[in-house]
Amino acid sequence: MKNLDHQFIIESAKTHNVLVDCFATWCPPCKALLPVLESISEDAFWSQSLKIVKVNIDDNPSIATRYRIQSLPTLILFPKLKDLDEQVVEIARHIGGISEKALTEWLHLHLD
Repeated sequence: MKNLDHQFIIESAKTHNVLVDCFATWCPPCKALLPVLESISEDAFWSQSLKIVKVNIDDNPSIATRYRIQSLPTLILFPKLKDLDEQVVEIARHIGGISEKALTEWLHLHLD
């Protein structure tokens, strides 16, 4: 998992589907989501096709504004770009906590 900015999201989408975790260090549900995201990032199936990018909205307020983040945690899913000239476009969003089972089902729903 990486903790970076919008440019990293764009670069990551050139090679992988991208799951952006918008979080804050003071947010208890965000802290509860961390082990779920770590487990998925270490899973052999997901590690080949999905890059998880963590964005601390307190450190990156422009990202919060760009993606209209109003609640935490917010997960935003971007597909792998088919054409490098293509724009990165959100395909799904989840707001709030989520179990690992529910998250993997959500990912399969939007990426299969």
